[in-house]
Amino acid sequence: MAWGISAAACLTLATVGSACGQSRPAGTASMSTHVATVAPQSAAVTRTPGPLLSWDAVSNPTAPGQVSGLAGVTCFSANECWAVGFSGTLANVNPIGEIDSTLIEQDTSNGWSIVPSPNPAGSQGSDLYGVTCASATDCWAVGDYFTDNTTMYTQPLIEQDTGSGWSIVSSPSPPGSQESALQGVACAGASDCWAVGNYFNSTADGSSDALIEQDTGSGWDIVPSTSPSGDAPGGLNSVSCVGAHDCWAAGYANSTDPGNPYENVPLIEQNTGSGWSSVSSAAPSPGGTVYGFESVVCADAHDCWAVGDYIADSNTDTLPLIEQDAGSGWVIASSPSLADTTSSDLASAVCVGAEDCWAVGNSRGAAGQTILTEQDAGSGWDVVSSPSPPGSQESTLESVTCVGTGECWAVGTVHQPQEQTLIEQGT
Repeated sequence: MAWGISAAACLTLATVGSACGQSRPAGTASMSTHVATVAPQSAAVTRTPGPLLSWDAVSNPTAPGQVSGLAGVTCFSANECWAVGFSGTLANVNPIGEIDSTLIEQDTSNGWSIVPSPNPAGSQGSDLYGVTCASATDCWAVGDYFTDNTTMYTQPLIEQDTGSGWSIVSSPSPPGSQESALQGVACAGASDCWAVGNYFNSTADGSSDALIEQDTGSGWDIVPSTSPSGDAPGGLNSVSCVGAHDCWAAGYANSTDPGNPYENVPLIEQNTGSGWSSVSSAAPSPGGTVYGFESVVCADAHDCWAVGDYIADSNTDTLPLIEQDAGSGWVIASSPSLADTTSSDLASAVCVGAEDCWAVGNSRGAAGQTILTEQDAGSGWDVVSSPSPPGSQESTLESVTCVGTGECWAVGTVHQPQEQTLIEQGT
């Protein structure tokens, strides 16, 4: 078990019985999704296709404890990259048999090294899922923690580094919530940062709701979020900002359709300066159960992407899901899978420019679970070779970022045989 140690952190509900926080079993190799036509870019705009990078696993330090993993990565510059996750010790003290502590690694162009990261007082488990930097001396990481080994009800965790090391800052929980967690963070400016996740109320149905928090320079506050018409709120996994008045958040909602009471549908919200509102997204065809979106990113104000996975018809495996908004609404884009795999999903996306976007995740087949890397260099998404480390039993990528057109980083976990941190570099 890596992260997502409570129900609040598990944003993809158990519609197919997948374990919270672990890599989901993935879907069929063939994709039957209808490919919608995307509005063409203006002919006056000159595009330069992104280069095809060579991906390889790089050395990174062994974290304290017996298991570890990374869930988020960001680079402010070529000389300042951060990765966050967890370091765990196996112990029979709670239902998952693991005590996690926060893990933060940094690369200042001389290789990755572990830096000190605090844990809340009394914490019995702490994890970090997302990281971003508003400037070289203003970085944020978000996640969750719990203090009760029996219930493992989590609370939001936010940490900041202003240049002198990481420290915990106050992060509110929704009034009356039973547990809550933050999954993603982004900044539109030094005094305009957003964090998203979900929380579970204390009512009998235990339903989850999307959680959005903002820091405008004087501390984090909860702001209202919305859900699609006819659907109950679910949770948000990722947030991205193009500018101060153009931010997107993506995740899932729980359908209230009586015929599919446990079906998850995609949730996309946008804030153009007057609050968050739901935006329609395209449904895969054939429909089936949709896990939703794991990540959203924008190349510019008129070119945004959301990635995740879905289940087609009665199949219990997952297929990768990619949608694009080129300024006229969200439409399905073709998303390939690795050959000889039964299932695939995408966990994170990044764009260097309009013609250079990357997505990472994992695929599962007869050979086990392997990492999945895809690129859109302007002519559609293609699978790119990204070998797992030698001797690995299973591996997955959870987050990707790029310094520029010629250097990208992706992080996740690898089993050798215990779960350990995985960092790959594309150059």
